Amino acid sequence: HGCNYHYKASANLIQGAVAEMFRIAMTRIHDEMPELEMLLNVYDSILIHAPEDRIHGYAKRCAEIVVDFPVFDTPAMIADVKIGDSLRPSRS
Repeated sequence: HGCNYHYKASANLIQGAVAEMFRIAMTRIHDEMPELEMLLNVYDSILIHAPEDRIHGYAKRCAEIVVDFPVFDTPAMIADVKIGDSLRPSRS
């Protein structure tokens, strides 16, 4: 039974760290690009509305921000950015 508590404790630490990383990333995105509208954050995704004429530049910069965490001792992360005109499955 003791192992189950260790698993839950470590899972809570990981989930808390990831939640904090996303909070920091969303704050940095908002501070750097206030013209973007963050619509939704679900688990490990952020849905952002951006002007269409500069969407690829915004997407690139958001991906850079999401994986840049020198404060945390994290392995290399990869951001998967998708662009779409609706909530239907989007294109990369």
